[in-house]
Amino acid sequence: MFRILVLALLCMSISSCRQAGGSKTGSAEESVLYFAKGEKEASQLPFAPEKMILLEETDSSLIKSVTQLFCGKSEIYLFDMPQQVVFVFDYEGNYVRRLQRTGSGPEEYVLMTSISINEELNQITVVDSGERVLSYTLDTFDFVEASRFPGLSVEKVGKDKLLAFNTLPQEKEGKQYDSHLLVYSPQGEILEEHIPIDFPSGRVMYPSYRFFRYMNDLYFYPPFLPIVYKYDEEGLQKCYTLQFEGLEFPTIEFLQETEKQGKSYLKELTKNELVYSMQFFETESYILTPFNAGMKAYAGIYDKQKQQGYYVMRREFGKPTTQVDMLKVMATKDNCFVTVVTPSANADATVENELLRKLINSSNGNPILCFLK
Repeated sequence: MFRILVLALLCMSISSCRQAGGSKTGSAEESVLYFAKGEKEASQLPFAPEKMILLEETDSSLIKSVTQLFCGKSEIYLFDMPQQVVFVFDYEGNYVRRLQRTGSGPEEYVLMTSISINEELNQITVVDSGERVLSYTLDTFDFVEASRFPGLSVEKVGKDKLLAFNTLPQEKEGKQYDSHLLVYSPQGEILEEHIPIDFPSGRVMYPSYRFFRYMNDLYFYPPFLPIVYKYDEEGLQKCYTLQFEGLEFPTIEFLQETEKQGKSYLKELTKNELVYSMQFFETESYILTPFNAGMKAYAGIYDKQKQQGYYVMRREFGKPTTQVDMLKVMATKDNCFVTVVTPSANADATVENELLRKLINSSNGNPILCFLK
């Protein structure tokens, strides 16, 4: 069983990376995204809600937690891990259907830990207990196939490849694979391996789903490293490194010493004010990277046209919520960032937007999706 901590990182792309061949990690030219320490407050960011959706509340669509969110062409897919359900809504917020196949049968999952969506293949891929991968059709949730191999999160690339992320070395047929990213066939054969595991911690740093699709390209960011990779038919290429003014990511030496001393990662990361739990989202105009450092949550904003970035504080942990966190981004749609507003967490917060306040007051618990542009 994997113990969940909370550390993440990285980013994505502004333009396409240079192609690099081979089954090992390519050596594409790398770009650095620099975020200066901003003076603005989170409420002064250059985004405004273009649309807000209160997800329909029926007996079949009551949501406890938003673990993952994907915005497709015509439907929204929401993974609720506590309930082991994937909910589907349209862009008016109407409930459409749900995937719930908990069980021990060949077409069922015991514990759904992450999902991925591939509209080109019309498939949803489900990771079961970090050890098994199942695919279903997107439109009807009919069973397609199942494969058995370890992975914390998995992405399907075409019909013949599945990319699996792990934090521990894997052994197969007497051979050990010491890489974060293994590429499997549907039959479980290892086709490629990428990114050496320098620190086999066995712990998952949030988020456990470490893939991102933008402009039909697939990107991946491993734990501990402030680097984003792009994967295509030519292999894996290093694309971007993130830098935040005045802040640092943990080094491998720091993590190894923390492990040696038997200390808590999260406590030591917080104590030393190192960057953790970083995510990456991209639209046509901006890159947005939510992350934590110390006891504060931040958001990095990168203007792609100006090629300038800065970061601002969103909130401080352990203190009452006074303003709605409009930067709790979990997906993108067209040129919008999609943020999740939980009514119960913002009941006493200051809400300047009249429509958002109305939706918060009318909700019985389901989240509100805000499309920021």
